[in-house]
Amino acid sequence: MLLGSSFVFVCDSDFSVIKNGGVVYENGEIIEVGIFEELRAKYQNLDSRFYEDSVLLPAFINAHIHFEFGANHFHFDYGGFPQWLSSVMKNRDDVLDKIDSIICDEISSQLECGVGSVGAISSYGLDMQALTQSPLKVVYFNEAIGSNPAAIDMLFSDFKARFERSLALSSSTFFPAIAIHSPYSVHNVLARHIINIAKANQSLLSTHFLESKAEREWLSHGKGWFLDFYTNVLKIPNPKPFYTIDEFFELFSGLRAVFVHMTNATQSELRATLDSHHSIITCPRSNKLLDGKIFNLNALRSATKSTQCKAFDVDSLDSANLDSARIALASNSPTSSTIATHHHTTNHLAIGTDGMSSNFNLNLLDELRAGLLCMDTNIENLAKELLLMATHNGAKALNLNNGILQKGRLADFAIFHIPHITNSTQPHLHFIMSAQKVSTLILSGKVIL
Repeated sequence: MLLGSSFVFVCDSDFSVIKNGGVVYENGEIIEVGIFEELRAKYQNLDSRFYEDSVLLPAFINAHIHFEFGANHFHFDYGGFPQWLSSVMKNRDDVLDKIDSIICDEISSQLECGVGSVGAISSYGLDMQALTQSPLKVVYFNEAIGSNPAAIDMLFSDFKARFERSLALSSSTFFPAIAIHSPYSVHNVLARHIINIAKANQSLLSTHFLESKAEREWLSHGKGWFLDFYTNVLKIPNPKPFYTIDEFFELFSGLRAVFVHMTNATQSELRATLDSHHSIITCPRSNKLLDGKIFNLNALRSATKSTQCKAFDVDSLDSANLDSARIALASNSPTSSTIATHHHTTNHLAIGTDGMSSNFNLNLLDELRAGLLCMDTNIENLAKELLLMATHNGAKALNLNNGILQKGRLADFAIFHIPHITNSTQPHLHFIMSAQKVSTLILSGKVIL
C-alpha cells in the first residue's frame, strides 16, 4: 500500500518534511519513504491513496500515562505538590472504585488523537486486561510502591503476582516492564528486590524523580514537608530518607530507565542521566499544576552539549573528518543550526500526559500545545522538538520499533486533515496549533480508525 499527503513528517533527528510525500508499506512494515508521485511510478502494482490538505506522520507515543485515575473529577487539589499528594492519599479509593467504566473510554481517546503507543504506569493492575485487548502498543510498567518496612513482604508479593500476570500476557503489542514509583514512596529494601527482578528479566524501568521542591529537600536534607508527612500521617518515628539523590540514581546502574518529570534536577544530574543512556519524560501540564514548574529545556540542552564535548575526541579524527567537523561547527546556516538544536535537545526527551490525577484530559495534542506555550525557547524550533518528543524519542525511550518513517520500522501512521495546511510555510507549527482529531490511524499496517 502507498499512502501520501500534503506533508509527510518523517520525524528523524533533523525533522525532515516531504511536501506531497508518501510512504510504502507491506506486511506491517515500512518499505520506502519519498515523493508520492515518484513512489507511485515505482510501485505501480500497489494500491495508493493521497490525502489532500493533510499531514502524515508516525503515530504518536504517549510515553507516560496513568489510566487508573481516569475517574478523577475534582477529587484532588492543585497548586503545590504537598497539597496534591495529601488529596490523593485522602481520595484515591473513591476514584479507583469507578475505574472499570473509564478505561475503555480513555483508550479510545488516545486513538482519536493519533496515539498508537503508550507507556502505561499501573499501580494496581486494574487496566491490564483492557490494554492487552486494545489496538495500542503498550509498554506496561508494573509499579512498585510502599514505604512501610513492616509491609515489604506483602508489597513485594503483590508486585510479583502482577508482574508475572503481565508476563503471561506478553505479545507483539504488549510489553511488560517495571516501575519504581519514586524515591520518597518506595522503601530501599523493596526497591532492591524490584531491581533484582528487573535485572533477571532485562526489563525496562520507569520512575518519577525530582518532581517537586519538597522531594528534593527531603532527599537532600531529610527535612521539610515529607518529614511532617512521614511523622504525622504515616506515623513513622524519626523518619529518614531511604536514599540520597545519588543513591537512588545508582539503583538503575547498568539498566535502561526512563526518569519522569525531573523538573527539579540540576544540570549535572541531567548530564548523569544522559551519560547513563537513560531517557527523560516530561509532562508539562502535570508539572505546572503540581509544582508550578516546566521542565527546563535550556538546562537539558547545556547538559547535552557538555556530554557531547566530553565524548568528542578530536585526536581520533583524520584530517578530512576534522575539516568536516570544523565546517559543521562553524556553519550558521538555518538547516545546520536547526538540526543541531533538535539532536542536542530532544534526543533523550519524550513527552506524556501523566494521568487524570494531575491533568484535565489525556489528549496528547493538547499536551503538545501546552508545551509550545510554556516552554522557554524558540517557538518554531520548539514545535519540531515537541513532535520528535511525541514520536521518535518516545520510541527510543520505550524501546519500540516505530516513531519514525524509515525502512524496516513498523507501519504506525497517523493522518490528520487540516484545512488549508497545504499553503503553510511552517507546517510543523501550524500542525500543533490546529490538529484536533486523527482522520486515519494505521497501526502495524492495519487501519484502526
